[in-house]
Amino acid sequence: MSLNFEKIKQAQSSLTDAIDLYENNTADQKLSLALRDSVIQRFEYTYELSWKLIQRWLSENVSPETVALPFSKKDLFRQAAKAGLVADPVIWFAFHQARNISSLTYSEKEAQEVLASAVAFAHSCAKLITVLESAHD
Repeated sequence: MSLNFEKIKQAQSSLTDAIDLYENNTADQKLSLALRDSVIQRFEYTYELSWKLIQRWLSENVSPETVALPFSKKDLFRQAAKAGLVADPVIWFAFHQARNISSLTYSEKEAQEVLASAVAFAHSCAKLITVLESAHD
């Protein structure tokens, strides 16, 4: 099975676009909140695509048993770091925690925390795509 990077690239680009719009909107508070929520939602689905792509890559290139269920996200990100897909699994642990926060509870403070994680994630996801594409060639 050949990995397709188009969905993750589109999702990462969409996330980056939303971040840019959010960061460049300083005049309209209602628009700012809507853009923040857009960033968070785009972070959620881009994160989901990214960890599933990591899992597929490891399954195809390391061994299916390495990522067989039950396999925690922390284990997955540790394996991704061992394979050179991500530089630091701890950062990805934080992205996973932010993803959980965004889907389970929602307060202003937590929204700001998830937003900060989304911005950091956009950069890490772009690096992941580059590494995966290079490893795939």
